[in-house]
Amino acid sequence: MERELRHLIQVETGLDWLSKQLGGVDLSGLDPTKPIPEELLPEAHTFQGRQSRYELFRKLAVEEKYSINRLMEAEVVSAGHWVTVGSPEQIAERFIQHVAERGADGFILLPSYLPDGWQLLVDGVIPVLQKRGAFRTDYEGSTLRDHLGLERPAVGSRSGESAF
Repeated sequence: MERELRHLIQVETGLDWLSKQLGGVDLSGLDPTKPIPEELLPEAHTFQGRQSRYELFRKLAVEEKYSINRLMEAEVVSAGHWVTVGSPEQIAERFIQHVAERGADGFILLPSYLPDGWQLLVDGVIPVLQKRGAFRTDYEGSTLRDHLGLERPAVGSRSGESAF
């Protein structure tokens, strides 16, 4: 499925998105099977825009030698974010491994297609995570404070003092 979706990328649109991610670098006339020449990409601290995304794409282009085509796919498919594909068990294992090796305070999930991508996550991956003890099966209460197990602060004694 992933390969099928990647083949649907319209090259002209993908190159336009990549160019915008790179601050408007002119990619026309460059061989899309080769990396972007380093001299076309200024250092991240001089970039005006989303520096963290620019820095990631610059690193992929300069240090990892990604071809323009591969950079374009990374931009169109995930804006450079971590992507995992596979069976529900494989994806769940990658989440668990990622947390164990790197830690995480959460994940932003962007399915490749809708609505079936969400259904695969909800009906496939989450039950595997729950069986492995890596995803809650119930909530602790009705508020975020309850879910995090935090005490409620005492209400102040002065008039107008808030409990927030």
